[in-house]
Amino acid sequence: MIVRSYIAIAISALMALTVASIPVAVMMSQLPGSARWVGGAVGVLVVSVAVLRSLRLVLVVDEQGVVVKNYFETMRLEWSQIEEVCAANTSLWIVPASAVAFEFGSRWRIAAAQASVLPGRRTREQLLRFIRGQIEREGIPCRLELAPDGSWSTSPATDGGGSGARRPRDECSDA
Repeated sequence: MIVRSYIAIAISALMALTVASIPVAVMMSQLPGSARWVGGAVGVLVVSVAVLRSLRLVLVVDEQGVVVKNYFETMRLEWSQIEEVCAANTSLWIVPASAVAFEFGSRWRIAAAQASVLPGRRTREQLLRFIRGQIEREGIPCRLELAPDGSWSTSPATDGGGSGARRPRDECSDA
């Protein structure tokens, strides 16, 4: 299953365009007349790369594992590497949101999929069913849920004794 949130991509592209354009405009204002053409070319290149990077947001979930492509990082995880699936607080630049998160590396690392931030409710439901089907076969804990408003949330973890005590983690707190 491939998940792309076109709203998330649009927000990310707009923010990349804004963030990259401001320093370019400042630089252009400081250059002498003939050097502005060179500065303009460099500026177009920087802005283009920033926008193109935002188009890569994707989450691929299949029988072998997951591929999380965020703005700066790509992570490929086999199901055997994943220790838990939950929701994580993340952001698309300055827009706070909740995302699907995969804990790995003895719970020291987390891969929050920015592509899972704003897809439609039906896509979220399909993704949740698919992930649950895969992790049940692997015996991986899943605390990922859909909240009534359609956002991702994390169910409380238990300490094994059924007390309902939460683990002290910010990454997988209720999103």
